[in-house]
Formats: sequence, C-alpha cells, structure tokens
Amino acid sequence: FELKVKFSNVEDIEEFHKVVCRINCDVDAVKGSYVVDAKSFMGLLTMDYSTPITVIVHSPNLNLRKEFEKWF
Repeated sequence: FELKVKFSNVEDIEEFHKVVCRINCDVDAVKGSYVVDAKSFMGLLTMDYSTPITVIVHSPNLNLRKEFEKWF
C-alpha cells in the first residue's frame, strides 16, 4: 500500500525510521523519480521534505497504516 507523509523536522524522520525498521517488510520512500530504502536513515536524510513524500509499504497488511498516522 502507499501513503503520503510529511515531516516537520529531523526528529520526525528519526522516529519514522524507527517505526519502519520494526516492520517486517520492505518500505520505500519516493519523491518523483527518486526512491530510497526507508530503512536507510542516511537515505531518508537525502530526500527533499518541503512537500509530502510517498511511502510504499510492500505488505498486504493494511493494519500497518496505523503505524504511520502521525505523519499523514
């Protein structure tokens, strides 16, 4: 599933990264044609967060959406 997220500061990115690392599936962060593994903290820091990014969670478990509610 896909969702749009927005971060306000580096602490948001750090907290998001911790949540993503707990999930037992691949998660990508996408901005235009730029895609990074969301489990890579350094990769996340390279993205432009002036506008929302798309997060792709490679899992059929829609219950995982609640893990990301803070950043919708």
